Amino acid sequence: MKTLHCFLIILVFTALTNVVGAQNTARLDSFLLLLDKHNKAMGCLKIEQKEKIYERCIGLSNISRHHSNEVYTLFRIGSVSKTFTAVIVLRLMEEGKLSLSDKLATWCPDIENADKITIEHLLRHRSGIYNYTDTSEYEQYYKDPASSGEMLARIKRYGILFQPGERMQYSNSNYFLLAYIAEKATGKEYSRLLEEMILKPCGLKNTREGSVADTSSGWALSYRWMSGWVVEPSTDLSVSRGAGSLVSTPSDLVSFTKYLINSKLISHSSLQQMMTMQDGYGLGVMKYPFYDKVVYGHAGGIDAFRAFVGFLPSDSISIALCSNGMAFSMNEILIGVLSIWYRLPYTFPKFNSVAFETNTLKNFEGVYVSNQFPLEIKIWVENNQLMARATGQSAFPLEAVSPSEFQFAPADIHIVFKNNNLEFVLRQRGMELIFKRK
Repeated sequence: MKTLHCFLIILVFTALTNVVGAQNTARLDSFLLLLDKHNKAMGCLKIEQKEKIYERCIGLSNISRHHSNEVYTLFRIGSVSKTFTAVIVLRLMEEGKLSLSDKLATWCPDIENADKITIEHLLRHRSGIYNYTDTSEYEQYYKDPASSGEMLARIKRYGILFQPGERMQYSNSNYFLLAYIAEKATGKEYSRLLEEMILKPCGLKNTREGSVADTSSGWALSYRWMSGWVVEPSTDLSVSRGAGSLVSTPSDLVSFTKYLINSKLISHSSLQQMMTMQDGYGLGVMKYPFYDKVVYGHAGGIDAFRAFVGFLPSDSISIALCSNGMAFSMNEILIGVLSIWYRLPYTFPKFNSVAFETNTLKNFEGVYVSNQFPLEIKIWVENNQLMARATGQSAFPLEAVSPSEFQFAPADIHIVFKNNNLEFVLRQRGMELIFKRK
């Protein structure tokens, strides 16, 4: 089974020296150029397998300045940062400064269940602590700087969803807390721990904590497709320390995975703990099936940036993708890339969209509710673009694929209108929900 779950405006194509077989190179080039031609993705890709290297960039890092994406362009990598944070915590465990069984109460006694929540619960997203980025309040403050004290107060106020260890539910709060714990256990800033424990040992020159000044030359802006690439507002990365605050390049990410899997950052036993899954999540990494192979890694998204880093230990392959604009499923892009790399059968996607007049699109407008889903979904037209937004969430554009079906490919969302547009079926990764207009 080829599942690989991880939840390029002007033709610009930067070539790098590579030593991949000609057939693979040509097919990978064609695939990326197809995404570029149809405005489906912008960014950079790198794959390395022993002596074989493939590295390509497409699209623009800054559209208004006509800056191309290059191999040294810095991208925000979102939750890929969690793998770095997990490595820092595991290093501190090897130094005897932390342990998996340590309780959160040692550092944050005011958080509910702190006396029951362990560092392992935080690493595995099994703490039950509410994800602060899921709140409607997040939209009000994510662009502003925040101190650790302010973020801790928010996490405390949002409370818990379940008891520690009861189940796995992804929460950025867990990794913000892990970065805070690492700082308190060492008396060093997270950025310094990152530098000393990972960046210097790996020789990573283009990885660091991001900042609000990430708009200068060499830094990518992120864009959403809204009948054209539209720049996305930037998160102040002080609100995502440890959970999604890093910037990097595919080349640096590939180097990081090579050091990691060769036990040059943490011991072999720590690496094995890291790769041991419980409900689909290890210690800062996930496991993705690809045919008969297994990819270990992490996906990330922040603003309109998307990133993925993964490694296949059995074949000594490392892969990293950083994007500053994506109007197609990250999952499908990675399936295409790996299929081509392994010379597996793969049919390139066909991008055939349906055009509508604004008056026709207005027939879909309304607020829709479902007894299967707790949030309302508003559908409206903006600049001749059909838009959707769930209560308290970010808006996203809908692309027409038939007179009654629309999609938001990056999240694998398909909406099929029925009954004279009085209802629609929402399909996403095997889930199917029915919504009716209020």
